[in-house]
Amino acid sequence: MSFHLPSLIAIVASYLIGSLSFAVIVSKSLGMADPRSYGSGNPGATNVLRSGNKGAALATLVLDALKGWLPVFLIHQFGAQWGLGNGVAAVAGLAAFLGHLYPVFFGFQGGKGVATAAGVLLAFNPWLGLATLLTWLIILMVGGMYTYAKVPIGFDVQHLFNLSRNPYDKLGHFFQGLVPALAAREILLRGQYVRGGKMLDFIVCCIALAISATYELIEWWAALAMGQGADDFLGTQGDPWDTQSDMLCALLGALTTVLLLGRWHKRQLNL
Repeated sequence: MSFHLPSLIAIVASYLIGSLSFAVIVSKSLGMADPRSYGSGNPGATNVLRSGNKGAALATLVLDALKGWLPVFLIHQFGAQWGLGNGVAAVAGLAAFLGHLYPVFFGFQGGKGVATAAGVLLAFNPWLGLATLLTWLIILMVGGMYTYAKVPIGFDVQHLFNLSRNPYDKLGHFFQGLVPALAAREILLRGQYVRGGKMLDFIVCCIALAISATYELIEWWAALAMGQGADDFLGTQGDPWDTQSDMLCALLGALTTVLLLGRWHKRQLNL
């Protein structure tokens, strides 16, 4: 892939599209509070659902997925005449995902990016992307009805395994590793950036961990900037190792991608 001018324009435009924080845009357009000011403080569909407005939450989810899907779709449909192939489409999808994590229009305070990553997958691999998006929708709906710390099924798991806290939020962090790992694997394979299977798996896990670590840093900075207590804002439930366990769950999600879904994913790509 040569980074000539059309490629650079496509990638920058994809990042700018990804930087549209629809949780904030939809909320403000409906006269609702900024989702960064309540709940988890995360500008995503789950937190918007906690406002009680299901339509706003659904619109946020669809638009967040759409901004990952759209750049890849447009490049596939119209990019050939400009010399834009699968490699540019892959990088454009990554740029849209990074735009969601670090939106230039919203002080680089973004969301977890699961819906946007699923949108990228949807453009490359419709069935895989759709399955991922529907799974995340179920997790979102259950978590948004309460707060992650108060989901009833989480209390059942807590009592069953004699845990000190409600672990439902860990499911979200598991998918925060699994979905970006799938998207990263798709991008690296389609762009032919990495050929060795073991090196591919290692890089995919590193990318998922880097995303998880960066998200934890953003949460910490946001908590400090908003002047809220870490336990209230971050949902640590008094767990001093909450950040580390969040990242461990993201790593387990990434390992699930490379160890359990890797061969099936490769067959889907006809590689």
